[in-house]
Amino acid sequence: MSTTTRNDDKRLKTLANGRRVIKAKDRYIFGAWLLDWSIILVLSLGTYIALLNGDPLVALIAALAVWPAGSFIYGLTTCHRRSLGQAAAGTRTVRLDNGGIPGFWRAGWVMFVRMVIYPFVVAVLLLGALGGSANADLDAKDRHVSIDVRATAALEGQD
Repeated sequence: MSTTTRNDDKRLKTLANGRRVIKAKDRYIFGAWLLDWSIILVLSLGTYIALLNGDPLVALIAALAVWPAGSFIYGLTTCHRRSLGQAAAGTRTVRLDNGGIPGFWRAGWVMFVRMVIYPFVVAVLLLGALGGSANADLDAKDRHVSIDVRATAALEGQD
């Protein structure tokens, strides 16, 4: 008996090496991102509050510097495992070419992109849309995909 549902069939993705996975639902990806983003936000706010007794400008600059640095370091700590957000959402980031997990430096980069670059791009696109710009195409090369860990395990178990 098949354990995949019709919705899983829509999310079925075959990687470059032939391995089949189930892409995570958008709400789970967003939930994982939101939890990870909140962790970095708390870290930045904690830095700001800790340094606020001194010069407020220094505290602000330090908090703004902690955001990208903390994102990258947090990503390094998730190497070969899932971030707290991914663990809570039941998702995992895998490489599109072979289904493997990102390595040490790549894990830091992936988290940096999710926490710093994506929000920046979204903000630029929103500001561009508000300003009337219609040229918002991004030509990014996909290298990773978020998968549903349980659904993919069930899929691999039926093969």
